[in-house]
Amino acid sequence: MNFIDKLIEADLKYICSVIPYEEVAKYFKQNPKEFFSLKPGFRVESLNAHDVTEILFSFRNRKFISSFIVQTINRWIEDINYRLDAIKNSGLSLEEQYIQVLARSAFSKNIPLYFKIIKDEKAEDYLSLMSAAVNQLLEIIGKVEGIEKKYYKDINEKEVAINKLKDTVDASERQVMKLRTQLINAKSNEASMSQLLSLREQEKIDLYKDNRKLNDGVYRLNEQIKELSVAKAKADTALTKQHADLIKQIKELKRELSSYKEKVLLLDDAEFTISSLEAQILEMDKSIHSLVEINQNYEMRINDLEDSLREINNQKIINSTIVDTGGKSLKESLLTPYRPVDMDDFEEYFIYNLNNIGLNDRFEGYRLFVQYFERIAFNGMPLLIKKAPGINLANCLANTIYGEKSAVILTYSSETGLKNIREFLTNISDRVVCMDGFIGNCNEIELLSLIEQYRNKIIILTYRYDRTLNYIPMELLGYVQYINIDEFKPLMRFKDLTEDPSEITEEPYSINNESFVESRYHRIFAEISEECGLSKDVINSMSYLMDSEQYMNSVLLFSVLPYISKVIQLNPYKQSKRLQKYAGEAGKCPNKEIMWGWFSKWKDCLE
Repeated sequence: MNFIDKLIEADLKYICSVIPYEEVAKYFKQNPKEFFSLKPGFRVESLNAHDVTEILFSFRNRKFISSFIVQTINRWIEDINYRLDAIKNSGLSLEEQYIQVLARSAFSKNIPLYFKIIKDEKAEDYLSLMSAAVNQLLEIIGKVEGIEKKYYKDINEKEVAINKLKDTVDASERQVMKLRTQLINAKSNEASMSQLLSLREQEKIDLYKDNRKLNDGVYRLNEQIKELSVAKAKADTALTKQHADLIKQIKELKRELSSYKEKVLLLDDAEFTISSLEAQILEMDKSIHSLVEINQNYEMRINDLEDSLREINNQKIINSTIVDTGGKSLKESLLTPYRPVDMDDFEEYFIYNLNNIGLNDRFEGYRLFVQYFERIAFNGMPLLIKKAPGINLANCLANTIYGEKSAVILTYSSETGLKNIREFLTNISDRVVCMDGFIGNCNEIELLSLIEQYRNKIIILTYRYDRTLNYIPMELLGYVQYINIDEFKPLMRFKDLTEDPSEITEEPYSINNESFVESRYHRIFAEISEECGLSKDVINSMSYLMDSEQYMNSVLLFSVLPYISKVIQLNPYKQSKRLQKYAGEAGKCPNKEIMWGWFSKWKDCLE
């Protein structure tokens, strides 16, 4: 029967309300696709009984819901019929049978609905009396169930109390047994104590005898101590005399040792001088070969240089022209490098920018690099850096000094000549400039000659591949600040800055012209660099600002050692015994772990 079409809304709403929540939820979970078509975005677990009733009633005409309602009603009717058959022969009248069965059915609150569904028309008075009888029976059943619950609750509480009493009795019995055992043991101990006291009296007598023997021994020891005191006094006198003699001998030995130390220092100086002379001889041999090669390269470029010479002469004429800046010449303005008035402020904001693109204290050598970069960025020499880290550093500088998140970039093309470069550097107002792709693609001598005239700018020359530099004369390193920071992974990809811009006040300054003073660090650096194959001119240029061991280590870490390993592709630890001694396993270099980790190969560095 299609109950959905035959029943009124009130009857259908009653049916939907009395269907158990668990049955509906189980039905929805078994048919998730149909359920989601009704309530998209809802989970069955999130529904309460009221929600379930509303869904059944609202979607009663949908096949998915209507079939479930019809099946449920049919099951209810079948269950009622089964129970009626079961009590058919109980001696009860038909009405009494109906009252007993319907009171325990889904129709207990709506008796007329049951008869309507089974199509058994009854008079209103009959239905009213039947409903009243069912309600009265439900009240009686509720009272009986309440009494049963209370009865079972009392029984459970009494059982718990009985179990507790049993546990108390058991504990008492165990305590009695324990006391009985202790009583037996006490009686046994009493006899043992009597025997023990007899033994203690005998021990007391024995101790008295031993005490007398000890007193006799003490007397004899006192006599021996008196004799030893006399002997000690005689020995102290002899030792005092020997001590005075030893002090005298020590003073004489110290004078002899000082004489020997002076001789050793003279020998060390002699050995160092011999080593220096031998190194100079080797350097001269290397220089002869390199000069031959350089001469050949220079002859090939003579024609190009003649053309560039004319350009340079024309630029000198332009640079000599006075610009309207208070009487200061253009040449003077361009040749003067600038630096922050407050270097601490610069360092603070520059570190913020480095941190913003991912470079921070987590990276080994980070602090050493920051301090090194601050030293070389403002000395008026162009910086030679790989493309990605070079542009990232340029952006950090620009955002720190004058609040621009992107530094201006001039990219090489075959149509870009010296004139174009000069116009670009002259007209651009930005402090930081990137020149990408010029190294290896143009005449470096002409380019550097032009760049030298713009020391008021921080010029970063970028290249793409390490091997590119292998085809350029090593002497280039004497005119640029070569930096390699491949170990800092965050800088090897282009990063967009999000750090707030800042502005740093700068001032012109003159390059320090104080006389060069050679130190221990210069000698160590020169020995390592020479053994790695760098020329004397390059070494002198790199070590010009060297005033501490930290700066020397920075030049090695970020310039010399990466050039040898990545450009020339040689192992610096195999090339230089002085490097092994200084930054090897037993070396005294404060940064030897970083150097060894970056530039050595354990399998072959010490063969």
